[in-house]
Amino acid sequence: MTTTPEKRLEAQARRLARRAGYIARKSNWRRDSIDNFGGFMLVDVETGGAIAGSRFDLTAEAVIEWCREEIAEQAT
Repeated sequence: MTTTPEKRLEAQARRLARRAGYIARKSNWRRDSIDNFGGFMLVDVETGGAIAGSRFDLTAEAVIEWCREEIAEQAT
């Protein structure tokens, strides 16, 4: 079974979020509604609060970029 490039990007976003101390949640509920765009939200593992994308408006690429920057800051 082959995975699509979109699914691979989503999996990479989730892995990087975990490494940075976040959870990358994706929602498909009420797609295209006023409060939910069907994308990702970054949630802090410790507090459970939304860090970014509170309206599920982050793309997988945005999550990857955000988490790479966070990991780089943690390394310094």
